[in-house]
Amino acid sequence: MDISVEIHCDCCGSANLSIPDAANEATQITCNDCSADQGTIAELRDDLLACALQQSSQALRADLDKIP
Repeated sequence: MDISVEIHCDCCGSANLSIPDAANEATQITCNDCSADQGTIAELRDDLLACALQQSSQALRADLDKIP
């Protein structure tokens, strides 16, 4: 099962986000296109994990529905 998670700006929809080189859990992420604040690295990680878990559960249900 493959899962793909995309990150986009909450304001403009761009995928062009800025994460500094020396980032840690509290580092703020910003959009390079509209400069909107996107939260912290920790918040991004939590959002990505939740999205991946949701997609994996949906994919598993779809696979189970195919079993005769």
